[in-house]
Amino acid sequence: GRRNMSFRHVLIAHFGTVSSIRDENSPGFPGCYTPMVSPVVFENEGYKATECPTDDIWPCDGRPSSWPEQLMDFTKVCPV
Repeated sequence: GRRNMSFRHVLIAHFGTVSSIRDENSPGFPGCYTPMVSPVVFENEGYKATECPTDDIWPCDGRPSSWPEQLMDFTKVCPV
């Protein structure tokens, strides 16, 4: 099966009211830098901060050693 992965925060702006995965219009979508957790996304595909508190990507097991250890501050490119 497919392995779900999630980034810690929303990094794009959503325009419109229709979701590609839900049947009804949405009253709104999360803004830039909103935590990517339920109910923003489904529970099984959301970021799990308790499992990866020092990482931006979940799941964080199997991380290549070439990746940087520190978190990135995306508020500089995606203002809150």
